[in-house]
Amino acid sequence: MAETTLAQRQTAMRERIKNGHTEGTENRAVITKEETQISDNGTAPPPIRSFEELVKCIRRREGSSQSTISREDLYDLVWVAPLVDIARQFGMSDVGVAKTCRSYHVPLPGRGYWAKLKVGQTLPRPALPVTGESWMERVDFNGSFKPASEVDASEIPAVREELLTSNKITVSEVTTELHPIVASAQRALSRMKAQPDGFLSPPAGTLGLHVSPKELPRATAIANALIAALDARGYTVIISKKASDKPDERRYWDRIANWEPGTSVRILILGEQFGFGLSELTDNVPRVSTRDEQRRIDRGDRYGIPVNDHVANGNLSLWLDMPMDLGLRCTWSDGKKQRVEGCLNNFVITLIKAAHAIKIARAKEQREREQRAAEEKRRAEYQEWRYEEEKRIRRLDEQLTAWSRAEQVRGYAAAVDAAVARAQGAVDATSEVGKWVAWMRDYARRLDPSGRDDIGRDRQYW
Repeated sequence: MAETTLAQRQTAMRERIKNGHTEGTENRAVITKEETQISDNGTAPPPIRSFEELVKCIRRREGSSQSTISREDLYDLVWVAPLVDIARQFGMSDVGVAKTCRSYHVPLPGRGYWAKLKVGQTLPRPALPVTGESWMERVDFNGSFKPASEVDASEIPAVREELLTSNKITVSEVTTELHPIVASAQRALSRMKAQPDGFLSPPAGTLGLHVSPKELPRATAIANALIAALDARGYTVIISKKASDKPDERRYWDRIANWEPGTSVRILILGEQFGFGLSELTDNVPRVSTRDEQRRIDRGDRYGIPVNDHVANGNLSLWLDMPMDLGLRCTWSDGKKQRVEGCLNNFVITLIKAAHAIKIARAKEQREREQRAAEEKRRAEYQEWRYEEEKRIRRLDEQLTAWSRAEQVRGYAAAVDAAVARAQGAVDATSEVGKWVAWMRDYARRLDPSGRDDIGRDRQYW
């Protein structure tokens, strides 16, 4: 019978669990109450291990984002802490952890479970089904390392200060004095005409304000308030003459270590650089075709003719240029419940967290780089040892072959000498037979490597 694949076994197992029984076999996907020793209502006792104890059951390979935990430990883990807290341990989202649990048939707490538990209610816990599949006893999570998850914002004084009402950044409707960087951008953009898409195009070396002429005053006021607040907090805003050389095309482990913003205007905070800018959002509206485009459409040629146009809608978006691998929010846009003006403190908090996260990521990358170097060194040393070992084995084989051959020749010479002695008496050394025996013994001496005088000095023998 052909061996079934993993996908086939998974499909069969899901069918068994769905139907509650197995056709033609005694192995069942879900065992009965007597087999699990669960209570009459199909529940299990609450876990006795704490969250900290269960986290220690997670096995992680150094330098890898993969985590492994047994199915039983995962079952206890999801019933002692919310999925949001558990997901951080695996470098995944709570939705991803929930999907994995469902695929391995690990029961999860229902909606409102933790709120009810907090007010003192005692809630039942469904028993863990036994699948009968050995491959399901271990659960693998392929998460991703998010340096921001390692940052404890509550322990950073600068973050706590941003949350104070007295430090709230406000945008003045009437700006009397502009920061030099903002003033330079305003002068350059105010002299420009809008592009065909309705936006102003910031020239190189200026602040990135990609907005329509109508929203330029508001964008200027927001940028001025933000840069003034950054200056007041001791963070420097500069114009860099060096542009980033496509950092996303670097090797994965260098994307943070050697990362730099792609903007000319940069924020220096805690020794790290970040870019930022303001852009106006757009709406998609049906395109009104020109006369030439309509003629092409009538001929059935729509290639290169867009269906919709992007029209500025007056909503602004403040964006932060930073490594995407940090796991932090990087845009704040106008919406029904918020305006960009009210998000400036959150922008500064993200800057602070991003600077700390980059340092954590850089330290991790350095450790991984050292681990790779050590692994390469071990691999090279092993290859060298293996090469030398193979050379020694070849020399030994050659010497054993020569030594065995010499012993055979000596034995044969002795046998010939004894046979002649029995037939003729003592062998005459001057006879042909005597010379033949003498030659064989001399050949054996020359053939035998163990009898050489220089065996202890010449490295070719050992």
